[in-house]
Amino acid sequence: MADNFITEVDLCDEARDNFLVYSSEVLTDRAIPSAEDGLLSAQRKLLWTMEDYLKMDSKSKTKKCQALVGSTLATSYFHGDASCYGVLCKMSQAYLMRYPLITGQGSLGTQESNDMVASSRYTEAKPSIYADLMMRDFKKNVVPLKETYNSEFMEPVVLPGLFPNALCNGRQTIGVSMAHSTPCHNLTEVCNAAIRYLRQGDITIDEIIEEMPAPDFPLPSTIINKSEIRKAYSTGKTSTSLKVRGEYEIHDNKIIFTTIPYRTYRNKIREQIEKNVDIFDELIDDFVDESSIGQNRLVFSIKPKVSTDKVLNKLFALTDLQTTVSYNMNFIVNGTPKLLNMKQLLKAYIDHQETVLIKATEFDKQKAEERAHILEGLVAAVDKIDEVIALIKQSNNRAAARVALMSFLAIDEIQANAILDMKLGKLTRIDKTELNNELQEKYNIIAKCIELLTQKDKRTAQLITTITWLRDTYGDARRTKLVDIEDTSKAKEVVEFVPEDVAVVVTENHLIKRIPKSAFKTARRNTSGVKNAGQITAFSCFTTTADTLMIFTSTGKMYRIKVADIPEGNNVSQGVSLLELVKLENKEIPMAYATFAENNPYKYIIFTTKKGITKKVLFSDFLSTKRSGITAINFKDGDSLVAVDFVNDEEIVIITRKGFTLRVSSTSFGVSSRAAQGVKGIALKEDDYVVAMRPLRATDTELLYISSSGLGKRTLLTEYDTQTRASRGLVGYSGEVQTAFAVNDKDHIFISGDKSSIALEVKELPLIGRNSQGNILLKTNTIVSASKF
Repeated sequence: MADNFITEVDLCDEARDNFLVYSSEVLTDRAIPSAEDGLLSAQRKLLWTMEDYLKMDSKSKTKKCQALVGSTLATSYFHGDASCYGVLCKMSQAYLMRYPLITGQGSLGTQESNDMVASSRYTEAKPSIYADLMMRDFKKNVVPLKETYNSEFMEPVVLPGLFPNALCNGRQTIGVSMAHSTPCHNLTEVCNAAIRYLRQGDITIDEIIEEMPAPDFPLPSTIINKSEIRKAYSTGKTSTSLKVRGEYEIHDNKIIFTTIPYRTYRNKIREQIEKNVDIFDELIDDFVDESSIGQNRLVFSIKPKVSTDKVLNKLFALTDLQTTVSYNMNFIVNGTPKLLNMKQLLKAYIDHQETVLIKATEFDKQKAEERAHILEGLVAAVDKIDEVIALIKQSNNRAAARVALMSFLAIDEIQANAILDMKLGKLTRIDKTELNNELQEKYNIIAKCIELLTQKDKRTAQLITTITWLRDTYGDARRTKLVDIEDTSKAKEVVEFVPEDVAVVVTENHLIKRIPKSAFKTARRNTSGVKNAGQITAFSCFTTTADTLMIFTSTGKMYRIKVADIPEGNNVSQGVSLLELVKLENKEIPMAYATFAENNPYKYIIFTTKKGITKKVLFSDFLSTKRSGITAINFKDGDSLVAVDFVNDEEIVIITRKGFTLRVSSTSFGVSSRAAQGVKGIALKEDDYVVAMRPLRATDTELLYISSSGLGKRTLLTEYDTQTRASRGLVGYSGEVQTAFAVNDKDHIFISGDKSSIALEVKELPLIGRNSQGNILLKTNTIVSASKF
């Protein structure tokens, strides 16, 4: 019987279908705003709960945000109170929204930091006037409704949205495989563009720009590349981001920023200044943040004989005092995500308002017709008021009176009930003129409604009147300046870029990060070192942020990333997945790494595998690459890459697990192609394999060996004769070698074990002969990797 309840499905098909359903729900219900009202689902639920369920508006007293959030969760929102309160806070922030939809009281956000808000039990809020405009005519059934998640209420699919929120209030959101970004715009300018569209019946992008020239941010600022606006308006997406600067003044050799750009925060700017303190120390005497709640004031005192322009260029290049904003106008249109340009978004607003006007007119027409119908019955009764009163008095009950009135006055049941519902005193004092005037008023309303419903030009005129009223009542002046100037900050940053000495660290789980070299403090050998942060280091190297990291994988491919693009971390942070930075193929595993500088002085790249195969390839063959990687080496079955380095014509040493060391000239290896396998570099015993290959530079005088058990030593290079390739070499270490390096006594070594790590001066290690093991370097650890610096 159980077999009857089992259905076989393809797991991949099922996962794909479920993910598509999930993605669709995330995009349409949570992550992408509607083109009609410009609201995300959470924002809409909050406004509807306040305005309709709690009967609040902009004239109401504020309520505790905890109560507002609780009511929203009770009616329609199901993602939790923390996220709901976060949405409420952002809707009230006047530095984030050009026209806040919520009026807040208390600490609901500040430009000091993105997360500086008080608990919801301390703050209060109510709808703003713009929220009232969003809900205008809602009671007239102008928008479709749907059941809330608990099936207890009916919530709007979109709001009526007379206020053009999609155009005026910027937002940044991200969904599954799709994101949204729209800056703020000025209400007066948006209304002017809509009015021109309605009057002309169409509008071009250039005409939109004439009325609505660019974004208009909540705080005064300057867009310095206004020529990029047309591309954004035309496509809905910016290929080059708009560059925005905060407002500043120059007084008494001081630069004073009175605003900071849209979506930036002062704590981040201070961090950027501290990070580049060496650069700014040469330009400014002092920096003071004199900001207060709701007011930005960053004061930079310029050093004598330093030009203001030079300081500004550095500030704009290295901090968020100049930042970028972009357009990525993905909106939900009729239930489907779609990329809109500015004309299409403007049309979506106008079309929605026309739909709302039609629905509201149908509602008004119905109400007027219902009232007119009753008034017609009352007028008929007034003409024969004495007979009507007598007829009612003679009737045995209400039902009989209703039937008698319907017959006597030739009216229907609704009209008869209206007469019977009137008090006798009022019935006898009915003014026929007053009734006729009201009836005529209803006839006029009905006639106007019919005109609006049947004549497109009448609706257009009405929309122009409404939007003109909106502009004249609530519009304001532009706050953002527009210029086209050469952005010298970027050029200055490139010219004066100061590379930072860093270590690149990769864990066994392929997490990668870069750490400032200054974080590595040397210690005495035979100590426990610094504990690992739950991750074992598989590879580390010391380089600079100007260099490039090459990643060689198990399939023989090579990928490249800039060291500066590797996220910065510290000794206890885990880093990010390497898969976020390079696009590896399925089951492809990183195996070896190397870094090179832009002015790399070496002509060749040399490879050595676990089975001792070595090959040399021109470095120029690796200069052009692509995101999917390029072929670097082909492996024989069961082989893998151990070491990659750069050489000209110097010697190299190849070291095996059993301690055999072969010193050989790199000229022994002919130049191969990237796709070649290579030739035998060292002859291996049956149970041995290669653990390291190092070039011998002019400054190298010794070989340093490190065993897997934590022992180490130095041996003079003069103890190793140069041999031919494919030789076995000489025994350099009496034991099992984990790795080895060519060094001098001024070098340092970083050793990573399975429990802890340590940085040592090379001269700390004993200098002894080839047939020995050395001394303890790192206590109670199995050594995993090491690097020289």
